[in-house]
Amino acid sequence: RNKPVNQSTASRVLSTYLTNQHSIEEIISDTSVRNLKMIYSGPTPPMSTELLSSTEMNILLDELKKTFDFIIIDSPPLLLADAAILATKTDGCLLVARSDKTKLKHMHTAVEQLKQVNASILGVVLNHTKSRKNEIREYNNGNRWKKYDQSLQAKTHP
Repeated sequence: RNKPVNQSTASRVLSTYLTNQHSIEEIISDTSVRNLKMIYSGPTPPMSTELLSSTEMNILLDELKKTFDFIIIDSPPLLLADAAILATKTDGCLLVARSDKTKLKHMHTAVEQLKQVNASILGVVLNHTKSRKNEIREYNNGNRWKKYDQSLQAKTHP
């Protein structure tokens, strides 16, 4: 995220850690969610790709892995180099597309960029979808889902 929660964390962000101005402990911020911490990106430095490719970034991720069960990196769109660099430092990538906004050709380009850096693509999230109320009701119908699940299992496990 680009904006810090409050002024006291405004200068303690990822970019200041990567430029050796703050320690890892200083850039980790608490959130209102229990057991969830955040590191804000801060202002975009002139050489962001070099900083994300740096030894300091690798050290940061290695140290975070020792403390946290999951590390989620929210990157800019794949049309920017920063996202591909970050993809090389993760166990997997989840593409996010906006319904009726993200063009299919951009998704194809994003997948190709991830393949070029040997990133593992875990899946796709489609957000801002519109659905009719009866579709939601059908999805939430437990009996229907149970029957579907049983028939699917019968087909895959004879």
